[in-house]
Amino acid sequence: LLVLGAAGCVAAQPEKETGYQIYQLANPQSAAGADAITAVLTALPVAEDAPLEERAQAIVEAVLDTGGVWEEIELRSVVIQGHRAYVDLSRRYGSLTGIQLSLADYCITLSLTQLEELSSVTITAGGQELPYRTSQVLMEQDVLLSTMDDVIEAVSVSLYFADEDG
Repeated sequence: LLVLGAAGCVAAQPEKETGYQIYQLANPQSAAGADAITAVLTALPVAEDAPLEERAQAIVEAVLDTGGVWEEIELRSVVIQGHRAYVDLSRRYGSLTGIQLSLADYCITLSLTQLEELSSVTITAGGQELPYRTSQVLMEQDVLLSTMDDVIEAVSVSLYFADEDG
């Protein structure tokens, strides 16, 4: 009886959640100084043992489905060569600039590089590289994600600018 009672006390292990972290742009009104990119664990409609290109395509489609900046942007292709994913999006992606482009680039890059087989991403728009992008090869370690917990201390500063006399 004691053995049966002990066996009934074994705690069930919680099931490990499966899926992929899909990085998306945070709502600018709710971010309030926090990260502009957030991740959501998402189950995708492909098997975990599906071919790499199929998994990569599903991940990019999941990023595009998050809305916002992705409206009217479509996935044209995903090609894997070595450890790099070449992602071609519709021409509308080429209209993104500045911080919007950087954040969009890293939503795709961070989402794809969680696949062990991938270490870098190249994104094109309508088959063309974006000439104003500083680097065509994007890697996970290039992006800096931090939280407000990383802020040690706020400091007030005074800025001085030279006038027309120097």
